[in-house]
Amino acid sequence: RFPTLIREFLSVTGLCKLNRPWFEAKFGWGRQDFTQTIKVDEVCGACLMVRRDVLNSVGLLDERFFMYYEEIEFCHRIWSAGWEIYYVAEAQVIHHWMGSVKQVSKKMTEEMLKSQILYYQMTAGPLHVLIIHIISAIGVWKNRYIHFGVAVKRYLRKIRIIK
Repeated sequence: RFPTLIREFLSVTGLCKLNRPWFEAKFGWGRQDFTQTIKVDEVCGACLMVRRDVLNSVGLLDERFFMYYEEIEFCHRIWSAGWEIYYVAEAQVIHHWMGSVKQVSKKMTEEMLKSQILYYQMTAGPLHVLIIHIISAIGVWKNRYIHFGVAVKRYLRKIRIIK
């Protein structure tokens, strides 16, 4: 499903973890059965196949996105142009989820939040953009708090105050 402000808020704050099955059913994939080919809003860019006619109609992925949300915005353009997107159950792809992020997670989180804002600027109205700026600011501060805590913990381990 395309992102919504409530989904973004629940994800960024971590409140989605309070009831992950409900969150996934309501805001995530919306299903548990992945054995059926089904029409969807968007798919992961790691396993995206597009007809040339679609590319001729909507253009390529937007290069303003460094990473994250580029395929969501692309799929949004596809839907807006009247095309449909399908999850194809028979297709098999190995995607090392978050593989690029693990080495520089602080930087990648900030890049994700920038892409999130760009996506809403391109697809939503001014009120949504204002709200996503607030949600992203919460995400930036949460990210900094977590990384500060990790740095403190590493330092305390280094000087042997904690194990």
